[in-house]
Amino acid sequence: MRIEIGPTGRTVVGSVLDMNRSAFERLLWAYDAQLYVTWNPTKRRGMGCWEVHRRPAKKSWVHQGHFQGQDFFTLQYAHKPLETWIMDVATLDQRVMFRLWMSDIFRHVPRRPHEDDATYMQRVNAEMDYRAAQHQEKVLADADERQRYMIKQHKREIAEFRALLLSGMNPAQIANYWGRSN
Repeated sequence: MRIEIGPTGRTVVGSVLDMNRSAFERLLWAYDAQLYVTWNPTKRRGMGCWEVHRRPAKKSWVHQGHFQGQDFFTLQYAHKPLETWIMDVATLDQRVMFRLWMSDIFRHVPRRPHEDDATYMQRVNAEMDYRAAQHQEKVLADADERQRYMIKQHKREIAEFRALLLSGMNPAQIANYWGRSN
């Protein structure tokens, strides 16, 4: 007899490895008062996971219904997962706070007093572009350094290959010669 347990995300909320949810939320609020967590039972193939979200910054129009041919809207903070989602986490623990802190781009660009949102976002985008360019330069410099190191390590083989090429030998024959085990 085979017993199978199906997806438990709708029956079991969280994991045995989770810390106390209220303590975790206090940590989140201490870091940023706009952050909160929700349980999504449909993710991870029905096993569920925690989602960290940011409260919406602006109110938006929410459709409330129709009455006598008229549409009625209210202005309120609306939870839009695509706009407010930050990350999915399997367990609530302090490592989540570290991951959040490491991925927070806004900690690198402090907000100036009386600065509007558009100007601030332009400064954040400029900082992100600058950091991306710095990272790309570092990656290219590291690749160059690795290439120089490999050339130094294989200097004898490269000199031998060059000598064989200059003597008129076919590169395919050289590769076959080096491919043989003696």
